[in-house]
Amino acid sequence: MEGLVTLVEEKAHARAVRVGIRGLFALCLAKENRPRAVAAGAASALARRVAEGGAAGEPERALAAVERLCRAEGGRDAVVAGAGGGPAAVAALVRAMSGCAAEHAAGALVAVVGGSEALQVEAVRAGAMRRRRKEERERADGWVRFLQGQRSLFMCCGVLETKIKD
Repeated sequence: MEGLVTLVEEKAHARAVRVGIRGLFALCLAKENRPRAVAAGAASALARRVAEGGAAGEPERALAAVERLCRAEGGRDAVVAGAGGGPAAVAALVRAMSGCAAEHAAGALVAVVGGSEALQVEAVRAGAMRRRRKEERERADGWVRFLQGQRSLFMCCGVLETKIKD
């Protein structure tokens, strides 16, 4: 695990970063690996990569791993610290919501801002609720309803509903 974290933190070789992100993503699919990944520094390393915009062509896997690690013990705090603090983490995740990994960015954003009203306000200021395409707007509305307690996690967006039906 520590070796994969070292690869993600690599500065000179984009291929090494891609391999590290892919490896951590694969390991984080199993719930029992997530606490070990957080302890090895994976959450902060991946969050730093996402915040810098340097996910080496693997933004979806990086954000999916960050989303999963946010839900592990100590993962949320590690993601926030790795991205440079609460407001910086929120801004990075809001920026990532406009890309191909919007679903995972939104999930990570919910985990990061879930317990803090100040970070929820920061997310709105950063543009989390800005005008989007119809599909993105419906997904964002679902997440807002989840934060307000009006929806369960599995009903937050159409993508999750589709995955559950399949």
